[in-house]
Amino acid sequence: MSNCNCPLPSLQAIPGSTCPFELGQLSRFLITKKASSIFPLTVGSSATDDPTLSAFWTALEAPGVSDDTAIVKTPIIGGDPEITGGEPQTQGGGDNSTFNGKEEYVGNNASKFTGVFKSLSSAQIDAFALLSCHDLEVFFINNSGKIYGISKDAGVTVEGIPVSALALGGKVNSGFNAKDTNAFQFSLNPGYDRYLYEIVPETAFNPLTF
Repeated sequence: MSNCNCPLPSLQAIPGSTCPFELGQLSRFLITKKASSIFPLTVGSSATDDPTLSAFWTALEAPGVSDDTAIVKTPIIGGDPEITGGEPQTQGGGDNSTFNGKEEYVGNNASKFTGVFKSLSSAQIDAFALLSCHDLEVFFINNSGKIYGISKDAGVTVEGIPVSALALGGKVNSGFNAKDTNAFQFSLNPGYDRYLYEIVPETAFNPLTF
């Protein structure tokens, strides 16, 4: 089992929650290279290291900064944003492949995001194609303007969510009274949601429009 190391961990209580955690409608992404020299970011290590502020993200916008620190912001997602959760994978169960025919849990499949962009220009499509050449991480932005990354230490450091197979499909034209669309997708590692961390921007900063 992928989450289990020897010696086995002790049983841990599942904590209660007074505030439901919902991603909402994913509406935009901030994309950066894996192993960026900025992330993982130690929050508050300097006056500028504050991802709740517009100035932090604006200073990292490509082009104009080092390729290893740059972030790329996508257009607003045009429709149908959805994450399909990775299903548990088992082996055996009622056959000779396991001891006593017992079903065994062996891990989860990757999760997958899908959505569409509308009315993209050729220059935008070309830029998406070049993104696919890199190992990437993303920050989610939902329809309320909240930002989601990963933190394994309760917000002391934050980083992007690793993704793979990021790809933009070809332009779809449906004719009269219909906008052109391009399908967009990427895969998320099994267990990506174990360390999701919500960043609530300051009032003056709207990540959907900056």
